Amino acid sequence: MSLIAGSTKFLYVAPEAPAIPTIEYGGGYFTSDMLQVVVNTTETRPAYILVTIDGSEPSFEGAQAGTTLPAAPGQPIQLTATTVVKVRGMLVDATSGQPYQNPDGTYVYSEIAEATFTKVAAPAAPVFTPAEGEYTGEVEVSIACETENVLIKYEFGGTEPTGMSATYTEAFKLTETTTVSAIAYLVDAEGAPIMTVDEMPVASA
Repeated sequence: MSLIAGSTKFLYVAPEAPAIPTIEYGGGYFTSDMLQVVVNTTETRPAYILVTIDGSEPSFEGAQAGTTLPAAPGQPIQLTATTVVKVRGMLVDATSGQPYQNPDGTYVYSEIAEATFTKVAAPAAPVFTPAEGEYTGEVEVSIACETENVLIKYEFGGTEPTGMSATYTEAFKLTETTTVSAIAYLVDAEGAPIMTVDEMPVASA
């Protein structure tokens, strides 16, 4: 009579990928010298947020090479130029505090989220032709801006122009003493004003 020893098989179940981190604003335009963008996550398990600002894919290897930046939830990332921000979650072993690795040595990542932040300069202030002064009879006034792709808005009587003011399309004539004010808004290819990340239009002084 022979005995056959029993065997036990263990099935490895990979942990669920961490939540995809979020990037404040989700992209947009800015005019300031520096923009702070907060990265965050809804992940409740121990996890890192990996960030890149050079267009590369966030990874643990990149963190070791210095191209990927580990970030804590709520940490601001400082931007000073047009930048593509990419973020990714990486699961951490709750016991060791080290990145969690599958048996094959791979890490447990979330999908990548990215957002583009474009730095733009405010347009130049509109210029009136002729310049302000005293004129006899009627005078024809034109308004121009040296910045391309702008929408010029204007008002009479000293009222500060806004996006709701009259749009300048052609020269107009004045027959009495008048104050004219104008502002230039930067616009996109469709002619809509470009909005900054805090929802303010990019305008001249």
